[in-house]
Amino acid sequence: MPLSALQAITFWTEQAQMALPDRTHLKLVADGLTTPTDFIDFPDKDDLDALILKCLKPAKIAGGAAVNA
Repeated sequence: MPLSALQAITFWTEQAQMALPDRTHLKLVADGLTTPTDFIDFPDKDDLDALILKCLKPAKIAGGAAVNA
C-alpha cells in the first residue's frame, strides 16, 4: 500500500522514524525522493552512500544562522 502524503512526511520527519530536519526532507523532495521506495532506483551504492552522508549533515543556510534567526 502506498504512503499517503501525511504518512510520507511523518516517515521522513518524526523522531520515531527517520527524524530528518525539515530542510533536509525538502531537499530530498526537490531531488525527487519522496517515498522510501524511491531509493531502490539508485544504481550505484556510492551514490546512495553520498546521499546518506548528506542527510546526516545539517543543510547550509545562505548568509549564516544569524541572518535566518
